[in-house]
Amino acid sequence: MYDVISVGSCTIDLFVDTGTELFRDTKSNCVQIPFGKKLLVKSMDFETGGGGSNTAGAFATFGLKAALISKIGDDHNSDRILKYLKSVGCDDSLLSIEEGISDYSVILDAVGRDRTILTLKEKNDKLRFDEIDLSKIKTKWFYFCTMMGESLKTQKKIANYANENNIKIMYNPSSYLIKKGVDKFEEILNLTTIICVNFEEAKMITGHVDSRIMGDKLLEYGPEIAVITDGDRGAYAFTKNNEGYMVSPNEVKVKETTGAGDSFGAGFLTGYIEKEDIQYALEVGVTEAETVIQHLGAKNKFLTMDEVKERIKNNPHKIIKIK
Repeated sequence: MYDVISVGSCTIDLFVDTGTELFRDTKSNCVQIPFGKKLLVKSMDFETGGGGSNTAGAFATFGLKAALISKIGDDHNSDRILKYLKSVGCDDSLLSIEEGISDYSVILDAVGRDRTILTLKEKNDKLRFDEIDLSKIKTKWFYFCTMMGESLKTQKKIANYANENNIKIMYNPSSYLIKKGVDKFEEILNLTTIICVNFEEAKMITGHVDSRIMGDKLLEYGPEIAVITDGDRGAYAFTKNNEGYMVSPNEVKVKETTGAGDSFGAGFLTGYIEKEDIQYALEVGVTEAETVIQHLGAKNKFLTMDEVKERIKNNPHKIIKIK
C-alpha cells in the first residue's frame, strides 16, 4: 500500500543562466532576446523536472511510500529520470516507457529572477489508461498534476477509480489547463479532496480576487479543502467547516523559483497526511517551498520530515485565522 501516488509529467530541465543578456520588457511582459547574435551564457545545468517527478521525489524524501504514474521515452534522458527516482526511494514500476525521446524543457533565466520556459512534449500528453496496471495502484492518496490530451482522459478515469475505491485526491490544475475552461477538468475537481492552485489560477476559476470568496467558490466544486498560494505573500487554506488560515513566508534569499508550487503542494499534503491539521500542513508546505527556491532546479533541496520539523521549531511561520 502506497501513501501517495503522483500522476503527472516527467521532464529533463536545462537551466540556462544568461547573466545580463536577457531582460524582461515590463510593458509587454516578454523577455527580450537580441536578434542575430551569439550569446554567451554563465552556466547550463541539467536537472529532472515535471510536476509528477517533482512531487513524487518530494514525497519519497519526506519518508512516504511514494510512486509515480507518468510516461517517458527510452532515451538517455529517461535513464536520468529513473536514476533520480531510485536515488530517493520512489517506486518507478508504474511508469509507462515508450520508444522515443522523453519530454524536455529549456529554462531561460533573465535579469530579476524572471524566467521563460520552452517545453517539448513528446510523451506526457499521451498516457493511455490501458497502460496502467490497476492491480498495482493500491494507495491512500493520489496527487494529480496537470495533464493534457490523452493523459487528461486517463487522469479522469483514474479519478473515477479513486472514487470507487475510497482513495483521496489532491489536485493541482495549472493555468494552461484552466484557460481551456473549468468544464475540461470539472469531472476531476468534483472528485477531489484538496485543490491547490495559485492566486491567478484561483481568480481564473472563480472570477474573484478576495481570497475568502475564491476559497469558498473553489469548495463549491466538491473539494473539502481549497489551498491558494500567493508567491512571496504566502498561502491560504479554507475548508468546508469554515476554517480559514493564511501563512506568511519567512524571508529567504531566492535563487530560482521553478518547482516552488510542486514543493509546496507536496509539503502540504505530507503535513496533512501526518496530522490532518490545516495549519500544520501550511507550515510544512511553505517550509519545503522556501528551501527549494534557495537552490537551482525544482528538486534542490528537498527536506526530510525531521529537517522540516527542525526548521519549523527554530523558525516558525506566522499563521493567522481568516474569518
